[in-house]
This record gives sequence, structure tokens and C-alpha cells, in this order.
Amino acid sequence: MKFNTETKTFSAVATAALSYSQKAAFYITTGMISIETGDNVVTLRTTNNKTNFLCTVPADIVEPGRVFVSTEKLAGILSNISAENVTVENVNSKLYIKPLEGRKTKVSLACRETVDFPPEKVCADDKYVSVPGEAIANALTHVMFFTAKSAVGPRATFSGVNVEQISKDGKVYLTFTATDGRALATETVEIGSEIPELTKAILPLEVINKMLPLLRREGSKIAFYDGSVFIENGVLKVNGLLLSGNYPNWRRVLPQIDGVDVKVNGAELAETLGLTSVLVEEKSRKTALEFFGDKIVVHSSSPELGEAEQEIDAQSSLTQEFKANLSEQLLNPIITTLKNTDINIKVFPGTVLPLLFTTESIPNLTYCIMPMQS
Repeated sequence: MKFNTETKTFSAVATAALSYSQKAAFYITTGMISIETGDNVVTLRTTNNKTNFLCTVPADIVEPGRVFVSTEKLAGILSNISAENVTVENVNSKLYIKPLEGRKTKVSLACRETVDFPPEKVCADDKYVSVPGEAIANALTHVMFFTAKSAVGPRATFSGVNVEQISKDGKVYLTFTATDGRALATETVEIGSEIPELTKAILPLEVINKMLPLLRREGSKIAFYDGSVFIENGVLKVNGLLLSGNYPNWRRVLPQIDGVDVKVNGAELAETLGLTSVLVEEKSRKTALEFFGDKIVVHSSSPELGEAEQEIDAQSSLTQEFKANLSEQLLNPIITTLKNTDINIKVFPGTVLPLLFTTESIPNLTYCIMPMQS
């Protein structure tokens, strides 16, 4: 195998592949990248056995072939070559990388010509659909922090984000939902066309983190096929395994009765929580929100450290006092997300129903937190 290619592009692709090529002692393929020549291109592919990365790079092919090398070492070598172009050649199981101009440099990297590499997962072009990638990436970012950590058994599906495709009034939507059993986040995004073979799917966090950079690039396409999700953007392709199992009926958690709306400035509430969180009790992480019509009093205390309390203005038709003890660990991510908006808190006095947090700035996003016991 021998080819010439632009250093900057080759280096950028190798570096991008690093996060998909995590090392694991029990998989000989992890940590390695496949380099294979084609028609005026070189295809780089790597995997960590859950997510897969594939990208093509323009190249002048002198001799066809395929080799496997360390992704980390390849990226490290290329990032330290300043020449505009390089020639890459396999000679006796050594991959030589030489700049085509500038200082005389020769680097060799041990390579293999045969490895039991997983076969490439392929999805037909007609299953891909162009989507509003930025909107989907934002929705995933808004909800993903409510996935359950280290969930096993019947709750294993809680460790991913549920996605549902819904058609209504001639429009197609994707609804993304995450819950850890104590809090829930859900957001709906309108997409242009229906995605074939998708009704419901569960996206693992690891796969989401790999999807986000591609989704934020203009021109993203997505497909769901054969237990995997596929993202394509130009010459970049990423796919990852979906979680198996049935996601719980999360809509049952949302209150079905009318509540009372309390509107508060997000920046003021975020500032107040920043103060009270300093003295929150370590074990329970409990923060109290007391609603008094046009006021909210936020309070936290720790027997060992002290207590903090701050009052902020609110707009509400609430006619009775209402208090809710909430987990500071669950409340803070919500307020951080919504702090640049006016937040609407829907409360249900006289009940133990969860509180709902919404904002007109992101109309299809809802956060739901169950109150803690007093």
C-alpha cells in the first residue's frame, strides 16, 4: 500500500477517530484504525465495539492495500508534521510516513495487514433522512443529564435517552425523553420527513456524545436500522448500537390536572441557588422552595455548616402558601439550562405531584421533578 495525501486533512480525521478507538485489553481491535485505499480516496475506520467511525480522505493512490495501526500513534505523528503533504507506504509491516516537502523526516509505525476487525455496519442510502441537526443536538443536550447512572436490570433503559417519532397534522416530530426515576426531561423537535423504520429507540449516552459534533454540522442525515443509529455528514459517518428493552411509559409521570403557574427570572433563581447550594445538607442535598404569591423563598441548611435563605420576586396567581423540598442535584441542571430565560414553574398545592419547569424560549421542553419527603 502506498498513497500521497494532504497532511492537515489526514491528521484531522485521525484525531477525530481517537474518541471512537478507546483501548480495552480484551479487544485486540480497540485502539486500532483501519486504513484502506479506494478510488482516489483512503478510508479510515475504527471502533470501540459500541460506536463506529468512518471517514474518507482524498488521496493519490500509488499502490492499493489495507493496514491496521494504532489510532493514537497515527494521530500523534501526523499532528507533529508541518509539511503540507505526506506519502504513506507499507513496507514489511511498517507504515512509513514521510513529508513530501520541507525537512527530511521519516517515521515508521508498526502495522498489521490482517486483523479480526468487525465488519462495517452498512445502512442503505434510502434510509437516511436530512434533519435539523442543531435542533436535535440541543434537545439531546437539554435532556441527557437526567439519564440514570449505572442502571441495571429492568431499569437499564433509564441509562439512555428515549426517542419517539410522532406524526401529527401532517408534520413529523421526534420526542427525546430521559429520566432517572426521580426527575424527567422531555423535548420535542419538528423534523422535515419521516425517518424509515423508526417508532421508538433508546440512545445510549456514549453514542449521543459521539453524535453531537456531527449533528451540529450543517447537512446532517440520520437513519435507524438493524439495532443501530447512523449519522452521516459529508465524508464522515458514525454509527452506534441502540439500547435494547422497553422504555417506561413516562407520560404517566406528568400531572393530568391543572396547576398554578409561577413565573420567575431564571438568572435570579440561578444566582440564589448558587448561594444556597453552598450550605445544602450533604446527604440529602435538599433545597426548599417556598411559594408566597409574588415571592419565592429558597432555603437550605446543614446542621454542621449553617443555613442560607434568599427571597426573589415572582409572578403568580397562587392564593395559598406552598412548599416543595427538591434535590439540589436535580434542580441545578434545570436552572442552569434555563437561566437566561423567564422560567415558568407549575405547582400543585395540596398534592405530592411533581413540579414542572418550562420556558417560552424553548416551548417544547419540559422538566419534571418529584418533591422530596419533608
